[in-house]
Amino acid sequence: MSWGPFAEGMNDFFHNPVLQAIAKKHHKGVGQVALRYLLDLDVVVIPKSTKPERMAENIDVFDFSLDDEDKAQIAALDENHSICYDHTNLNTVTGLLDMIKASM
Repeated sequence: MSWGPFAEGMNDFFHNPVLQAIAKKHHKGVGQVALRYLLDLDVVVIPKSTKPERMAENIDVFDFSLDDEDKAQIAALDENHSICYDHTNLNTVTGLLDMIKASM
């Protein structure tokens, strides 16, 4: 499947060097660090996966804690916009709508 213009809004979240370093420090994956961080902020998270190994990783976030330095480094990554897609970008919205129409 080609994401076309929709892909313009995507990023390389799982390859972020700050998140990778924190994950390595805790012997976890980047996704697990992100989930732990959000849970620590009392954000309700609903991770999605169809892969059993990812499902296991998603629940395996309660045996480690992020320290204040970890949390500060993660907070500093905030660029005040969505990392998934920019809903204000016409090409992104058009691409998303085209995907929806094609699936109907």
